Amino acid sequence: MGEKIHLDITAKNMTGKKISERIEDLNTTFIFSDDSTAGENRNRKRPSIDKNEIVTRDYDIDYVRTIENKKIIKHELSYVLFKGRTLKP
Repeated sequence: MGEKIHLDITAKNMTGKKISERIEDLNTTFIFSDDSTAGENRNRKRPSIDKNEIVTRDYDIDYVRTIENKKIIKHELSYVLFKGRTLKP
């Protein structure tokens, strides 16, 4: 099993109202030092979120690796982009 990066990301529903099931879109994108990206499953379950509810997502991400001159190079995580919005029902 390879090395992984573990992250916990927390967000608060600040819309002033309950967010219905299937319209929450907390979207996370991970950018590595070689400019490669990884994202979450866009077809995941989208539970309802109460007004002012705090949501925590946890991720275990494999390090991105490349092979150059028969040497494995592990690319570090450079940025995490976390965006929250609601989808149209």
